[in-house]
Order: sequence, then structure tokens, then C-alpha cells
Amino acid sequence: MIIQLGSRRHKKGFTLLEIMIALAIIGTSLIMILHTVNRHADITYENNIRTEMYQFAKIKIAEMSHSPGQSQGTDSETGLAYSLSALATEHPDILELRVHVTGHDNSVVLNEFVTRGKE
Repeated sequence: MIIQLGSRRHKKGFTLLEIMIALAIIGTSLIMILHTVNRHADITYENNIRTEMYQFAKIKIAEMSHSPGQSQGTDSETGLAYSLSALATEHPDILELRVHVTGHDNSVVLNEFVTRGKE
């Protein structure tokens, strides 16, 4: 009788447990990556909207600097609502021009001071 010590069958491949652990690690990693990409896409979208609103407000301030006054409305192209106002300051020669733009669940307020002599 021959006794073989330390004899094992050499397995080729992976066990089911090893495969399940690998899939769990890969799945967790993919979920974290997708969450991060989705969050950054949302942040980029919000920044693009705010940039568009800021540029719209700059255009309205430029228009209002030529003829200060009170007005409000909605831009048909962008769908942004705006409110324009010219406010007196402590100094009689200076006006504060204010534009408040709202839309896409965001709001932007832009102020600029101009002298009355430049109207």
C-alpha cells in the first residue's frame, strides 16, 4: 500500500466564491464610477445654465445703460424671465443698474454702477 502525502488535485480555473467576490468588487466600482460621472454631469449642466443666465444679464445691463428705467419680461429664445431696475444711490450722479434673471430653477442678480453723464 502506497500512501501519498501532500497529494492534491491541481485545479484549473476559479471557484464560484472567487468569481462572486470579483463580480462584487467590479460591481461596486462601477456603481461608484457611474455615480461620480452622473454627479459631475449635473454640476456641468448647472454651470452652463448659470453662465447662460449671467451672459443674458450682461446683455440686459448693456441695453439698460443707454436708457435706464424699470421693466420686466421673458426672453422668447431662452425662456429666461428678467426684471430691470435703475436705483438712485447716495451720490446724485451715480445710478445702480440691477438685473434679476430667473429660469431653470436658478436665479442671477447682476448690479452695475454708472454715472448719469454717460447715459
